[in-house]
Amino acid sequence: MEVSMLGDEAVETAVQPRQLNVTHHVKGSNVYIECYIPNFSFSDERGEKVNGEGYLNLYIDGKKTDEIHTAAFIIKGLDKGTHTIFIEVLHNDSSRYHLKKTWNVTI
Repeated sequence: MEVSMLGDEAVETAVQPRQLNVTHHVKGSNVYIECYIPNFSFSDERGEKVNGEGYLNLYIDGKKTDEIHTAAFIIKGLDKGTHTIFIEVLHNDSSRYHLKKTWNVTI
């Protein structure tokens, strides 16, 4: 809950928790991924923690493979079989937002 002052009156407004929405589709050996995080800007700037800015860590089959600085990206050239994809959202200073998503894809 956030409280704002409006004149002499305190007005309470509900602060919505940040959400991570992910869509994906498989085409051949590639996985096309789009992430939507309301009120969030992707950044490749490192340094001071800025609420609402950051990047993603990408893990495939338990191994960190990349840092992602855009909302949409492609994982290319996965081997045939089932793979576990995990992404987590981080602040510019690498601290966690506690937003993450795990899912499986079959190539």
